[in-house]
Amino acid sequence: MREIKFRVFDTTTHDMYHPGEDGSQLIIGMSHALDGDRNYVALWSDEGEICREGDAEFMQYTGLKDKDGREIYEDDIVEFGAGPYQVVYEKGCHYVHTPHDSEFLHVIKESYIEIIGNIHSNPELLEVAE
Repeated sequence: MREIKFRVFDTTTHDMYHPGEDGSQLIIGMSHALDGDRNYVALWSDEGEICREGDAEFMQYTGLKDKDGREIYEDDIVEFGAGPYQVVYEKGCHYVHTPHDSEFLHVIKESYIEIIGNIHSNPELLEVAE
């Protein structure tokens, strides 16, 4: 069974957080308000709330590492073969989008995959491929 964890990109400050590893915590719950209950997802530190859903992109760990041992998350840009490709989560699975198709990420040998960026910090890496 793979480890379930997330990283968070704050779309306001353009900072990337790794909850549990950098002093931040991912809080998932429900808030109770007079006009009804709402789901609540936010990133917190000891100083208070850092960002919440709407101001952040939450990316799930795929359970895989690249050839250099770095964890592969949704929205990473990876290279193998003729890449670069974006890692996406669809229909309960992680895929990479290739120019002609989607490839199931878990069938690609980890020793071939290299993370070269992510779509939030390095969107230009995908523009070159198009």
